[in-house]
Amino acid sequence: MSERSAPFDVFRIEQEIRARHPEVVFASPRTLRRVIRADRGLPAFWPRIPHREIVVIAARRLAEIADDFWAFPADLPETILLVARPDADRYQTQGLEALLRAYWRRLFHGQLDARLAGLDAAARARIAAAVPPDILGEARAVLEQELAVGRDAGDDAVRAEFVATFLELRGFAPDVVGDWFPAIADADALADVLGPEVAAGDLFAATRPAGIESDDDPAEPVAIRPVAAARGMLPAWWPRPTAAFLRRGADRAAARGNLVRAILDELRAATAGDRSGAAEPRADHVAAFARRVVHASGAGEEAVARWAAFIRGVAVVSGGSAWTASARLLFDLQKLCVDAERESYATRLLSWLASAGRRPLTKPLPCQRLLAIHRHAVKASTRLARLGAEVGGADGADLLAGAVSATGRAARSGLQPRVEAAIHGAGLVPGCLVEEAAFDTLVDELLDGMLDRGFISFGDLRDTVSRNQLKLPDLAGIGEWLAGDQLLRADRALGAALDGAYRPAPVYLAVLQRLSAPFFGVGAGRLLTTHLLLPFGAAWIALHGVDHVIEPLTAYSLGETWHIYTTVRMLAIGILLWAMLHVPAVRTALRTVAGMVGGVLYELAFVLPARLLRLPAVAAILSSLPVAWFRRYLASPLVLTGAAWLCLPHHGGAVSRSTPWVPPALFAVATTLLSSRVGRLAQERIVEGIGRAVHQFHIHILTGLVAWIIDLFRRAVDAVEGTLYAVDEQLRFHSGESRAALAVKSVLAAAWSVVDAGVRFCVTLLIEPQLNPIKHFPVVTVSHKLLVPMIPMVAGQLVATTGMEKGLALTVVTFVSTCIPGVFGFLAWELKENWRLYAANRPGSLRPVQVGPHGETVRRLLLPGFHSGTIPKLFAKLRHSRAASRGSAQRRAALAEHHLHDLESEVSEFVEHECLGLVRRAAGFDGVVLRVADVALAVDRIGIAVAADALGPEPLEIEFVRRDGGIESRVRAAGWLTALDGPRQAAVRLAIAGLHRLAGADRATAAFVDPAADPQDRPQPGSDGLAPVTPFPWATWRDAWDAVAGVSPRAAHPGFPQAVGEPVGGTRRSR
Repeated sequence: MSERSAPFDVFRIEQEIRARHPEVVFASPRTLRRVIRADRGLPAFWPRIPHREIVVIAARRLAEIADDFWAFPADLPETILLVARPDADRYQTQGLEALLRAYWRRLFHGQLDARLAGLDAAARARIAAAVPPDILGEARAVLEQELAVGRDAGDDAVRAEFVATFLELRGFAPDVVGDWFPAIADADALADVLGPEVAAGDLFAATRPAGIESDDDPAEPVAIRPVAAARGMLPAWWPRPTAAFLRRGADRAAARGNLVRAILDELRAATAGDRSGAAEPRADHVAAFARRVVHASGAGEEAVARWAAFIRGVAVVSGGSAWTASARLLFDLQKLCVDAERESYATRLLSWLASAGRRPLTKPLPCQRLLAIHRHAVKASTRLARLGAEVGGADGADLLAGAVSATGRAARSGLQPRVEAAIHGAGLVPGCLVEEAAFDTLVDELLDGMLDRGFISFGDLRDTVSRNQLKLPDLAGIGEWLAGDQLLRADRALGAALDGAYRPAPVYLAVLQRLSAPFFGVGAGRLLTTHLLLPFGAAWIALHGVDHVIEPLTAYSLGETWHIYTTVRMLAIGILLWAMLHVPAVRTALRTVAGMVGGVLYELAFVLPARLLRLPAVAAILSSLPVAWFRRYLASPLVLTGAAWLCLPHHGGAVSRSTPWVPPALFAVATTLLSSRVGRLAQERIVEGIGRAVHQFHIHILTGLVAWIIDLFRRAVDAVEGTLYAVDEQLRFHSGESRAALAVKSVLAAAWSVVDAGVRFCVTLLIEPQLNPIKHFPVVTVSHKLLVPMIPMVAGQLVATTGMEKGLALTVVTFVSTCIPGVFGFLAWELKENWRLYAANRPGSLRPVQVGPHGETVRRLLLPGFHSGTIPKLFAKLRHSRAASRGSAQRRAALAEHHLHDLESEVSEFVEHECLGLVRRAAGFDGVVLRVADVALAVDRIGIAVAADALGPEPLEIEFVRRDGGIESRVRAAGWLTALDGPRQAAVRLAIAGLHRLAGADRATAAFVDPAADPQDRPQPGSDGLAPVTPFPWATWRDAWDAVAGVSPRAAHPGFPQAVGEPVGGTRRSR
């Protein structure tokens, strides 16, 4: 065994450290967690153990709480520093110095904790002045997420831990300070202020263990080296191509236009035993490929040399292997070139045959070609992000970003006029200024979908309209219903204008749209739906769904079957649901009662027990010897015995709850298992795991879990559709292909169209609703309950009418009855989206809108929880990846940065669509260029800078901040807004007021909360200048923008002034 892989002498390392620092005691991480739990009085299942690696504790206190489970040293000073022992096995590949550095880092942090705990009031005040509230708020969010502080920690504790963590990072990983605390503008200046307060330099030198020779981190380099030659991956007896053979293959590939294969074969030839050539691709092949990429991506000729250098570097990293990620990147670029150099055609064999050859066999697909070019550029850019900065460098990232931008612009410019003309031609036209801006948003979102996936479908069109401010009007009459409403007409128009890039509605979706229109898009139908079908239908389905779950559980557990559904209960619940839908006072009362009940339950379950446990008498009883003995030896076996007993059936079978020997046997087994050392260790780990799971699920569990399930199945369906579309793409006919290829592809495409329709129907209507629990319960569940009892009867009828064998008939009917309920789940889910299509069903006030790529609002981007908190999760992934030295971890960090950059673009589009698009249409802004100059993401905030260079050099700065479980929207600097006159300033203030609501903010800068109200009626700001964000009615929003644009409001809101708001005063603030 080499010296590098030999086991470390951890005992000697710790003895040497303790000789210099006798106050330091090392313990296993599990022991340290037990000490923290005991010291803070946390239960065993408590998942969040704060500061679990280092604890400053008094020796007497340690003796009181840890004497029964840990044999710690006896000769301890009054205050000790308890440090979790680093896992030596993790550092076997990095060497002894890396392990010593891990000890040094923890020791330095612990000494900082001890020094900070002993600071006087003046020093603490200076530190508080150096750490402003914004940095402190971000520090709290990060440190809570990293379990460095508890959720109940005060500002002083958070500030102290921030100082220790910040100075630790400055000393050991200065490059990652920005990943931990991105709100810090000047880390050097902050370190110059905080370091002297705790003598950080002296502590850094004093805690350095002996044996560390260098000042640099000895972690292994993560640079991606060229891949070893493919021959090293093959058996020794496997024949290997010669260099001459590979070079001939490279020439043939180049002649066919496959320059990437030629470049890779040249590299393999250079390492195949012929040393006459260098391990570099041929310059002429690289230059030819670079010129093709420049031409296809729309870059200028001056970029050829940069592309050539990038291609050469990526090819060298691949080592000539076509199976590496770097080689796949080159193939993506080559596909971009191929699609740019040829035309694509769809084959229409059935139509050609039906017309006896009068209709053309092929149809050009210019839209699909533009999208394919862009998607190849995006795929190459994403692959480069996964590879990391070591491949291609910053220049490669800039080149690919430019290619993505250029191909995206080309695709948009070619597709946007077609989309706009199709939607306008269908009659879906805006009727006010807000809807004009919404029309642009609608077109942009449809284009975004095409650029992202290569195509969109009727479902995408329907969903985009349903969440847009531009809605469908009510049906004009029976004629429009028969001919199709605006949505169905837009579907047909888009299918004709975007052949290959848009999938028209299948028959079942078109029929569903027609059938739902009279119920959702006609006044009488809406009355029937909202007053009868929805409340009482929901009550009927809900009770039957609960019945389906309760009946087997009660039969198993209680020995008798409980039935929940009765007609009286259904009518009572239906009336209650009707009142909730139509009587605001009932909704308010129920919300108040629910809050009161929740508060009482919380008090009974958490607050009251905590108060009782703090009573001296109760604490004395719990710490007494009998109770301690009971908790240690009897409590866990009794709990395990009770849980196992409850899982047994009520009666019947060889073993049940009525079996007399079962409880003592279970208790004996549980006691034996949990009393052993292995049992206690397993119990502790299981309890910790349960606690962590409970913690993960208790945060926004309902909304988060539902959103996660919806997103999971949406991605699965998108993956199926993407696969079907990929096969469809492969069956396209391309210019330059032979007549034989045309004949083969025509036949295969015709056959594939049948397979495609069948797979799409089965997945969408039958399979996905059955598997998706959100759609399955209760609609599919109730459908199963109704259909399953009918199986024998239907099978008997089938046997009688067809003569089919009884077993086969039962199989067929069972299969069909199992699939049919999925259709009901699909219909129920689709109808929810169809309801929101119509203007009459629009919410009465502004609601938060989708910002992120997976349906996240600003709130869900910032607030941590289950399937939410996208931004803090990405920063956490960035921190953890940066801390690792493995190449894969660094590639994950690069991918996290790539996702953060995508989120910045999403936020920029959100502001463009929902704010600037309205302001540009206001009176007085003709010729004024408004743009989002910068989007700055941090762990707990989103900063946005809006520039208007013609109005002033300083930007308007808006910030969304996570605070106390809510979102604050702040106008940090008025910037160019102060240069505007009253009417134009009013338009900007109105747009910002709407942005607060569309972002889901709870509080906002008071002057921008409600500019439509008189100053004396506005919410009063608090000491921080923020006021609650109140609902903003849609009608008021619409009429306000018509008034700002100089259009007479259609229904003027009473009390709404023509000149909205007053000029913004005050001084400018820079970020």
